[in-house]
Amino acid sequence: MPLRLINKYKIPLIFVSLVVLSFFFAKYHQETIQETENYYAPATSRKPQIDQKIKTERAAKISEAIRSTLENTQGNYSIYIKDLKDDQAFEYRSNEIFPSASIYKLAVMYKTFDALEKGEVEKDGALFLKQDTNSPQTSRTVAETLRLMITISDNDSAIILAEKFGWANIEKFLIDVGIENFKLAVNTEASAQSTAQILERIYAGKAVSKQASSEMKKLLLSQTVNDRIPKYLPQNIKVAHKTGELDTLRHDAGIVYGKSGEYIFVFFSDTPNPEDAAETIADLSKQIFEILEK
Repeated sequence: MPLRLINKYKIPLIFVSLVVLSFFFAKYHQETIQETENYYAPATSRKPQIDQKIKTERAAKISEAIRSTLENTQGNYSIYIKDLKDDQAFEYRSNEIFPSASIYKLAVMYKTFDALEKGEVEKDGALFLKQDTNSPQTSRTVAETLRLMITISDNDSAIILAEKFGWANIEKFLIDVGIENFKLAVNTEASAQSTAQILERIYAGKAVSKQASSEMKKLLLSQTVNDRIPKYLPQNIKVAHKTGELDTLRHDAGIVYGKSGEYIFVFFSDTPNPEDAAETIADLSKQIFEILEK
């Protein structure tokens, strides 16, 4: 090629050469990245398998803890446990219906906060206590009635609120928000699983609203009857819970805020030895905590 033509096309030729080189370099770089990603892919794909292995081992340990705890006891039991971090549930006859004892107060609390949110009642609004004809009429605020109902399981407070909204209306309210097997219209009955649904909504900030859920959680954290779920847990572990007891019934249902994670634990019992059942709940609670905290 004549020197004059080379000089004429020198710059365009250089430009074309650079474009071609850039294309091959980009393709090589992309292939190298893809190879690197493929090289590390097996480690990533193994993670769910490791997680599943841990879940399987935990399930086996919890199943054994439940079996060994209930092995030499008499009565009927229902248990629901859910790790809120990993969304893993552990169940023992959790759909069976039990007389709820004071566990029904969770539903009354839920409905009361719904009414507060809608402006149907006010926290400082007065609720009048039923008295005999010779006693002067007394009243409490809605806020104080809620506090007494949950923290010391005051029955009068629960009845005042339940009758204000209507037992059947509270049951329907639960059904409308997707919670079934929690009965109040005729008898107060519930399953461990339906009770756990209320607690999980409170935990997630979805019980009525985030603010209402937070206030419900505070009430449950102020529970004064602590001879079951919290009994053998470390003192710095918070438990937002509600107990229930009546005749042969001993229940506890709560959210445990551990160091490594949080979980729901619901234990219903109907036994000829209710005081022993309370200790059984405490013992299993300790075992579950130790398993899920590892």
